[in-house]
Amino acid sequence: MIYVSFFQPFESRIGQDTVIRLQFNYDPNLVESLKKILRHYKDEALDPARHIFRPGGWNPKEKCWYVERNIWELVKHELEEMGYEFETVEDQP
Repeated sequence: MIYVSFFQPFESRIGQDTVIRLQFNYDPNLVESLKKILRHYKDEALDPARHIFRPGGWNPKEKCWYVERNIWELVKHELEEMGYEFETVEDQP
């Protein structure tokens, strides 16, 4: 199960938008799949005018994975196709 919530770890974007937080028990296959998917959608996610420089990745401070909202549906679809399930949880401060 992948738990989904919304947060904004980037100070330059606080108050503007949020990103998707993904939390799950460590699964090396899921991590590799997520990395591959994020690399694939890199160009679709980038938007320097909105301070979006990466499609997502590991956030060591928050200890979670994140995905930019503008590619979330694409990422989610690919992970669903691989058999992963999602549960939306309350936003965390």
